[in-house]
Amino acid sequence: MSMFKIWAKIETNNKVVKSIICTFEERYSNANFFKYLTEVCQQLDLAVPIVLKKHPTGFNKFNITRFLRSDFLQSVDFDRLVLENVPLDR
Repeated sequence: MSMFKIWAKIETNNKVVKSIICTFEERYSNANFFKYLTEVCQQLDLAVPIVLKKHPTGFNKFNITRFLRSDFLQSVDFDRLVLENVPLDR
């Protein structure tokens, strides 16, 4: 079975203040990006930010995407949420 991992980092002043790794027991799909983001945000106890086309596209092309403070409808006390695709151990 295919799987992938997302390393989620909350950054303030270019420093990681909190991070987690979420494992998904399926092959990555752009169509499910919002589902993955929702799971990450639940684990971090965050509201889900607005997803723009650049977010799943960047994650798919570059293995990383960033949500800025302005992407959240609610006020947040950090600069950005970074999602990075973690290479699986072989």
